[in-house]
Amino acid sequence: MSSPLRRPAPSLRRLAEAVPLLPRGLVTVALFSGLSSLLALVPAIFSIQVYDRVLSSRSGATLLLLLGITLFLVMIWVVLDAARQRILLLLAAALDEGLAPTAGRVLMAGHHGAAKDLATVRHALGGTAMVALFDAPWLPVILLALGLLHPVLGALATVGVAGALALMLLQDSRQRQ
Repeated sequence: MSSPLRRPAPSLRRLAEAVPLLPRGLVTVALFSGLSSLLALVPAIFSIQVYDRVLSSRSGATLLLLLGITLFLVMIWVVLDAARQRILLLLAAALDEGLAPTAGRVLMAGHHGAAKDLATVRHALGGTAMVALFDAPWLPVILLALGLLHPVLGALATVGVAGALALMLLQDSRQRQ
């Protein structure tokens, strides 16, 4: 007898059958998010290298080399972000296409919220909230890496994240009132 943890829930299995690209697409987006998050460190590394190596040696060749490498990595970062967003939009469209017949049957049965629910899921999957959800687990790694690059930079980033989190929680509490 197999463990219930090993088998997906029936609704998740039906979702994977309706949209066969969904699991593989989400894994790809997760990998792209990890790479994108690591590439977010490139500008910080560039500025530290400029201050440590270029300004002390006054080497224009070093500056050009660092600038070229940085621009190349930033271009990869931009392409990964665009590809990640495009994959999420394609997954949202595939989800809509795969579940539309089921939603239509449910709608015909008198449950009028099905089409709205499907549209909500499609917009959530293709929106920026999903990107933030995939980026969130990488935040501690980025903060740790920034702290290892330079303690002041790590502390500043941590204070900035804490401030943004505090503002987000404050806004959320005010909206609930």
